[in-house]
Amino acid sequence: MSESWLELAIIGFIIAGIAVAIFKGGAANPETTGSLGRQVREVKSKVGILTGKVDEIERQVVGLESSSAKSFDLQRMERDVAELKREVGNLRESVAAQHADIEHTRRQVDRLYDFIVERGMSK
Repeated sequence: MSESWLELAIIGFIIAGIAVAIFKGGAANPETTGSLGRQVREVKSKVGILTGKVDEIERQVVGLESSSAKSFDLQRMERDVAELKREVGNLRESVAAQHADIEHTRRQVDRLYDFIVERGMSK
């Protein structure tokens, strides 16, 4: 007999659980109360705002990348500057050598001028 009371108690407990679930109508599901739906909408809204901000940051980064010099550009420019310095050094040497020649020629022309003037004045 105790088994039958135990079986009846278990059956009664199951039936009571089913009755409570039917009575509540599934209100334990947060979606039916709308709170989960509101939370999901709020999250979607915030994600949308963040997506817009991330897109703007990406555009700014792309703009910075396109306007900034790359490391290989800097290296190329450094090589170009070094080459220009070498060329300026070569030009400086060439001008110094020409200056000496020009100065020598100027002295010779002055001598000729003095000689011609002296000869012309004596006649």
